[in-house]
Amino acid sequence: MRQYVRRYIHSLYKEITDWLETSRERASYLVLYSIIYCEDYITQFLDNLLVCLYKVVLEKSSKLIIRNFEISLRFIGRYCMPTAYQTLIMSAIKNELASFY
Repeated sequence: MRQYVRRYIHSLYKEITDWLETSRERASYLVLYSIIYCEDYITQFLDNLLVCLYKVVLEKSSKLIIRNFEISLRFIGRYCMPTAYQTLIMSAIKNELASFY
């Protein structure tokens, strides 16, 4: 699984922000399962992944999608070192990631 995440993770970013809700739900499940299977390997994709998750949470889409991303963020916190995502989280809190939205 770790070998193949690199191939489809960038397409997942587009699917997460798709206008069809069913596509977004399926993409949210795939993100969740990819994080579970890849564990700490997902660290190299965190910069784009976290920005994508911010977009979805700010859109306030369906409760299922937001719940999947909450679980995904818990697993990121469990598997990845805090130093890997600390600067990204702090810049989001300070609203410095507005250029990515």
